[in-house]
Amino acid sequence: MNDSQTEQRLNDIDQRLDRLSGAVDTLVTQFLRPLAQQSIENQQAIARLVERSEQHQEWLDEDRQDLAEWRQVQAEQSQQIQSLLDSARADRMSANIRFEHYSQRFEEVQSEIRQNQRLLLSGQDRLDTVLTEVLSLSRRVQTIEDAA
Repeated sequence: MNDSQTEQRLNDIDQRLDRLSGAVDTLVTQFLRPLAQQSIENQQAIARLVERSEQHQEWLDEDRQDLAEWRQVQAEQSQQIQSLLDSARADRMSANIRFEHYSQRFEEVQSEIRQNQRLLLSGQDRLDTVLTEVLSLSRRVQTIEDAA
């Protein structure tokens, strides 16, 4: 092959390479660059979402911790309330027993008072009778003294 043919072939190859380079440049500028730009934007959006997700996870962890603490406080308060209720029941039972005792004692005292009232009334009747007799006797003595 002669040099001119080789040169012609090289020129043809150069032209083809130039056209291919142009086509590649066109592909890069029209398709690949926008895709690469979109990919970068997507990665940034994903990074922001990951950051938000981590923040939300921290908030969830804090909420879970608060909930656990609240449940602990609730359990302690439930135990305290139950203890107070048990104590109140015991106090009520003790008060009922004392009330029954005092009610019984009150009834006994009332019975004694009624009995004493009856005795007093009976004694008063006797006293009235005795006083009437004493008065009668006193009148008789007075009459006898006046007669003598």
